[in-house]
Amino acid sequence: MSNKRRGSRKSPGIVAGLGVLSDAEAALVRQMMVEEGAPDYVLDVIRPGKTMLELLAEIQSSAPELASEDILSGLGEAMEPALAGKGDPFLAEAVGLDLLGVLNAYLPVEDAFTDSAAFAAKVIELIGLAEKEATPAALALLRTIAVHGPQTTCSEATAAADGLVAGGLPELPFAEALGRPVPRECFSYGDDFGQQESIALTFTYGRKKHAVCVLVDYSLGGGVKDCWITGKATDIKKQYKSLGGEGMAFYADLSPGESLSKLQAALAAEPCPEQVDQVRDTQIYLPMLRQRVALMADSVAAGTV
Repeated sequence: MSNKRRGSRKSPGIVAGLGVLSDAEAALVRQMMVEEGAPDYVLDVIRPGKTMLELLAEIQSSAPELASEDILSGLGEAMEPALAGKGDPFLAEAVGLDLLGVLNAYLPVEDAFTDSAAFAAKVIELIGLAEKEATPAALALLRTIAVHGPQTTCSEATAAADGLVAGGLPELPFAEALGRPVPRECFSYGDDFGQQESIALTFTYGRKKHAVCVLVDYSLGGGVKDCWITGKATDIKKQYKSLGGEGMAFYADLSPGESLSKLQAALAAEPCPEQVDQVRDTQIYLPMLRQRVALMADSVAAGTV
């Protein structure tokens, strides 16, 4: 479970899209995957003449079966920073989303961005494994699934977590706050041609601020092309301002209502990731984007933001 997206991302991702890969593009994608530590079965299928979705389908069909007992391996170590001291709900969410993303990666491409029955079945299995493990890390995972898992699994995750607490496992100090950060400022940058816009929503848990960042591609139907999260919201704003100050680009501070309107429209359209990292990020972080947009909508309706 990688922590890379919890830091400041080098580039918010406004890039040219990829259709059928050329020789040079295939070599670039392969090099990127080598640097990411991708296994051989992934590297072996990357070749020119294929689209990214075709490559992803081949990768998924050739992936080794993930054993159930291995799903939670490393969870305790990954969740340790989130559970230290008074705890960090944002880090707990990030770890839980990473693990859900591992499950999602084994689904057919057509189910990658939906709460499909196949995905829900895998999450139900994960809930059972976490309930048997009965550790603080497993409890944090269950509380995260209750917020960000497929809708049909949320009540089961809550019941499993409540059962662990009733059985004597101490409740998480941030259990009540998990999934309920306070909405803060919103901002964006994009190109002057109206093709792409990267939008950031910021939230706080106490004094700690985080951002959910979204790349919307209006030239591909206005859907989500990429999304990621970071605990360095201040750095992201500086980066957006810098990039928006370059030629043929803009930066804008957005009202909550403006950002809500843009992202509700983006979520209503089909996701449109094209590059390998965009597909992976969208699989992992789209659930948090949906949840945070719903949270923003509630706050806008209540007049509290």
